[in-house]
Amino acid sequence: MPVAMYIVLHFEDAEKARGWLKTILPQVTHGEQKPKDLCLQLALTYPGLKLWGAGDFVSHGFAVEFMQGMDRDFRARVLGDNGDSCNRFWRWGARDQDEVHALAMVYAPDVPALHAWADALEAARGENGLVILNRLEAAPNPLGKEHFGFRDGLSQPTLKGLVKPGREADFPEWNVISDGEFILGYPNGYNLLPDSPMIAEKFDPDNVLTSASDQPGFKDFGRNGSYMIFRHLEQDVAMFWEQIGDAIRREQGTVEVEACIQLASKMVGRWPNGTPISESTTKEGPDRPARELNGFQYAEEDLEGKGCPWGSHIRRSNPRDAMPDNKPSSSTRISNLHRILRRGRIYGAPLAPDFDPRKMVGQEPDGQERGLFFICFNTNISRQFEFVQHTWCNNTKFAGLYQDPDPILGIRDERAEGLRHDFTMPGEPFRRKVQSLTRNVHVKGGGYFFMPGLRALQFLADFKTDSPHV
Repeated sequence: MPVAMYIVLHFEDAEKARGWLKTILPQVTHGEQKPKDLCLQLALTYPGLKLWGAGDFVSHGFAVEFMQGMDRDFRARVLGDNGDSCNRFWRWGARDQDEVHALAMVYAPDVPALHAWADALEAARGENGLVILNRLEAAPNPLGKEHFGFRDGLSQPTLKGLVKPGREADFPEWNVISDGEFILGYPNGYNLLPDSPMIAEKFDPDNVLTSASDQPGFKDFGRNGSYMIFRHLEQDVAMFWEQIGDAIRREQGTVEVEACIQLASKMVGRWPNGTPISESTTKEGPDRPARELNGFQYAEEDLEGKGCPWGSHIRRSNPRDAMPDNKPSSSTRISNLHRILRRGRIYGAPLAPDFDPRKMVGQEPDGQERGLFFICFNTNISRQFEFVQHTWCNNTKFAGLYQDPDPILGIRDERAEGLRHDFTMPGEPFRRKVQSLTRNVHVKGGGYFFMPGLRALQFLADFKTDSPHV
């Protein structure tokens, strides 16, 4: 589905909210469908679950991070949401704004179909007691690139349960991850069932939910659900390439476009067309299908980071088989315990119509907003998304570096002097360091959501807080 919209919802009446959910439930896309006209998914916040009534009757199992929310000040320190990315400047999702209860994720084959669904929802908002807080419309992206000009979404884990018998050789073993890392109700990377929200059997007299396999007397409300992280990220593309140009000018005395592309590729860890820079350090390789661009490792080919620097975006967000001070096998095992299933959509027009970064070097800001709706799924927010964000991406001391956060996200600890940071590239005989970089990705909103399975959605639609069982 080439076009998408994320509709941020608030409900003013719990009974009307249940009625709306019951009406909309047949439209929710399930795994056995391959939709042609429309795809709809629903995700709920913890306040939203409490509005529907179930949040008060889940005895245990919801992630603490999910219940607290993304917009807490102490969580901002974990996520790096400081400066103008602080939640008090967010457009939606902040604690002092209208409470977010749900996110309707709508995908369609064309813009008219997308707008028709969203307009119908808005027309019925009064009878459903809902308030549309924001309509976040993604842009078509046939080239599959993000706004800095790099091919995106190439590195994805393969769920073990989706590997068909006889096709195991098609999937690198190191990239096949336990289903329970992304979907509740299945064994995770520790071969344990992840914590899942449970409801006492008496609250499910119609037997809608599945019985908990490891907790007698309870129903597994979370089974087949997942925690979803949504981040509304604005990208300052002109400033990003201006800083790249300034760095090359300081080194070479003039701005050479190809030198800018190589430096930016070092920061990303891939060339604009997705070629891993650890495989081709001096020039962009030929265009290849996505499945051919993710089979690389670091331990044998680039252990010291002379090809793909330790501090690059893709290496620090997934170190693969080259964790510092670890053998390749243990590095892979550790890395795979912190994987996320990531999907994102861009919004806004590109700075260069064809996303060619060579046309962005030296280009003036055009005053238009553009960015990325970052979405990821995991079953353990703390061990997966927050760990990657805080301990690997934001960490200025990652892998023995000194004041080098992720060069793409550019998040710097505000307790450090100044807000500028470095990017270090190992080399022979000397390392190369780019200094005085600033942040070019800014948070404009977001939240921690729970995407329920179909049984859980049905349970919410039918749940009655005045039932004798309650």
